[in-house]
Amino acid sequence: KYYSIYGGRGVKMQDSWIKDFSCFFSYVSGLLSYDESNLGIKGLTIDRIDTNSDYKEGNIQWSYPTMQARNRNKQKNNTSGYVGVSFIRKLDKFLAYIVVDKKRVNIGYHKDPKKAYELRKEYIVTNDLKGFKI
Repeated sequence: KYYSIYGGRGVKMQDSWIKDFSCFFSYVSGLLSYDESNLGIKGLTIDRIDTNSDYKEGNIQWSYPTMQARNRNKQKNNTSGYVGVSFIRKLDKFLAYIVVDKKRVNIGYHKDPKKAYELRKEYIVTNDLKGFKI
């Protein structure tokens, strides 16, 4: 169902993991934040740290759905070219925003989408928000 956003765009899994599941399991079991008693109960899943890279050693982590949502590439319908930046036609400006704890925070507006994105990055750094793609 989601082939186009994974394999279809070249995302692969480390060869040794494909050939030997126990090798993969051993690696993910050793990752910080892994606790077998929490799996399924708290909804931890495997997430790529760099969404443009493969499932490989050094690029995966255990994540909650909220953290995974923060680590996404820009959506297909994004016209600004930047994550967390939308064009507001009525104002003829770009809005920088972020979603924290299921609440949207409007950060500010700018005529230039790149400058709006810079506002978003500054907000993330200033507020020490972890896991957001910048």
